[in-house]
Amino acid sequence: MEENKELDDFIRKSVKELGFEQPPSNFTDAVLSKINASAQQLPTTVYQPVLSKKAWAVILIMVAFVFSYLIFLDPELEVGWLSRLNTLTAFDWSGNLPDIRISNTFVYGTLIGAFFVVVQVFMIKHFFDRRYELS
Repeated sequence: MEENKELDDFIRKSVKELGFEQPPSNFTDAVLSKINASAQQLPTTVYQPVLSKKAWAVILIMVAFVFSYLIFLDPELEVGWLSRLNTLTAFDWSGNLPDIRISNTFVYGTLIGAFFVVVQVFMIKHFFDRRYELS
């Protein structure tokens, strides 16, 4: 305890002898001007979407064209790949499908696994939301 008191007295005496260093009067202005200058020099990244609005419009037009071609044209038309699509529409869905038996263990395991995947996604989202929140 006595050592701490001696050390404390020594530090107080040293600080009084040296005094406090005063910053120049324009210190704040100089620091802020340097910060502004360095911020202006940094290149800004402008984020652009992978697909532009024109690309989405072209994709939408192509999909609409394909669907209208399949719906409104004569189904008896024999065109290479179109005839193969017509065989898909002629499939008999009311026929006998094979009886698939799935064990209860598999169902429970799949449900529990899906539950934990969802929980993990929400936890990771919450982690990154907290990490990158604006303060």
